[in-house]
Amino acid sequence: MAGHRFSGSLSESSIWHQILDRSTAVVDMFGEFVPIADRISISTPRQFRRFRLVSDTMIQMDLPAERPGEANRVMSKPDSLPSVAAFGIGVSDLAASAAFYENTLGMKRVLDLSLGHMDEVILLFPDGGSAIALMHWTDGSARNYADNPVKIVLRVADPKLLAERIRAAGLPVIRDPEPAAEVGGAVVGFAKDPDGYLIELLESV
Repeated sequence: MAGHRFSGSLSESSIWHQILDRSTAVVDMFGEFVPIADRISISTPRQFRRFRLVSDTMIQMDLPAERPGEANRVMSKPDSLPSVAAFGIGVSDLAASAAFYENTLGMKRVLDLSLGHMDEVILLFPDGGSAIALMHWTDGSARNYADNPVKIVLRVADPKLLAERIRAAGLPVIRDPEPAAEVGGAVVGFAKDPDGYLIELLESV
C-alpha cells in the first residue's frame, strides 16, 4: 500500500491539521506556523495520528493501536531513550528501491515525503523496529548512490527463504545463508539491494 504523501518544506516550522484521503493517499494541508519541536496533528476517518518533527528531513509518527494492547507505529516508540528511531540511505531510483524493500523484504510503505530538495519513502516492518528512510535528491546536486560502505542487518526467521526471494527479484546474493561460528552458529547470509547496499540476513534465535 502506498504511503501517505506529505508535501511541503519541513525546514519551515509548521503545524498542519490534515485530512487524509485513504483512497488516493493525498494530504490536504491547512495550518499556521508554530515552533519546529511541536507536533503535527492529523485526523483521519479511522484514527488519530501524531507526528513530531525530528529534523528538517525526518518525521516521527506515533499510531494508536488498532486493537487493544497492539503497537502500530510508523516509527516504534522506544522503551528507553536514546534509541535509533530510523536511518536513511540515498537511492538512485526511489520507486525501484521502495519496491524492493516493500515487496521483496516485506516492509510496509508508511509515508511519502516531498521536501523540496529531496523525496523520501519511509518503510517499517509490520512488527515495528527502526524505520528505513529511502532518500533521493531532486535539487540537481551530485550524489553518489552506488556501492556505498553501508550494511543493513535484518533479523529474520528464515534467512534462506529471504535470500531466495532476493535472488528471484534479480538481485545478488553474495553469500548463501549458512551457520556461522562468528555469531554463535546462527544462520547468516548476505545480499545486495538495488544500489549495492549490503543486506545481512541474520537468523532470529
